[in-house]
Amino acid sequence: MRKVDVGKHGEAIAVEYLSKRGLIEIERNFYTRFGEIDIIALNGDVYHFIEVKTRLGDTYGSSLESMTQSKMNNFVRTIQAYIKKNSLSDINMSVDFIGIDISLDGTIDIEWIENITL
Repeated sequence: MRKVDVGKHGEAIAVEYLSKRGLIEIERNFYTRFGEIDIIALNGDVYHFIEVKTRLGDTYGSSLESMTQSKMNNFVRTIQAYIKKNSLSDINMSVDFIGIDISLDGTIDIEWIENITL
């Protein structure tokens, strides 16, 4: 499976996972020059800005190990661009990370970290 396909598959798994927990997807793959927000979802009045990392196998470590401070800084800048573009102000928000690890036998492990402290 190509890297892009693994990522899209992981996002689909994440959207289904979030939906089962009551979140409603409002946008996927919002791009800016700083980066991308994989999923934007609502839970009540809380906007969840979600980065999804998917790993197939463990050759390169777990999905959680892929999030660096530099990537997080760019993610925050992208969130700020989304808020500005959509004229949102004084919103309740959560910056989240979903790590999806798919083992070679097909087992899927999902870890959702909500409201990351930046």
